[in-house]
Amino acid sequence: MARIKMSLFTASLLVATGFFGISPVAGLRPVHGNGDGNTETNRKKLLDTGECTHCDLQGVDLSGIILEGVDLSDAHLQDADLSGANLENANLEDADLSDANLENTNLGHANLKGANLTQAILSGANMTDVDMREANL
Repeated sequence: MARIKMSLFTASLLVATGFFGISPVAGLRPVHGNGDGNTETNRKKLLDTGECTHCDLQGVDLSGIILEGVDLSDAHLQDADLSGANLENANLEDADLSDANLENTNLGHANLKGANLTQAILSGANMTDVDMREANL
């Protein structure tokens, strides 16, 4: 019985410290990234400051979050989940959104100039007055 209690304590500690890639900030959603250890730090920076230029946010879950007017220029958002997020007036210039989920995302008046949207899911997204010059689709 003592061994089971110790195993549960150890597992709880590993989850709480993010050892398994589970983020308390993300509401216990998985956080992936490219393995450089900065994905969750960058996610927190974005949510705290409203900007994260040149940041690694690969595979991060930002679904349903209000990100109106954020600066994500040159950010790495490959395979990120932005479904249902509000990115109105956001700066995503030259951002890599390949394979990202942008389903039902509000991108109204966003700057997507030069962004990589290859294989991105855009169904139901609000694309009103979006600047997509030089974007890769």
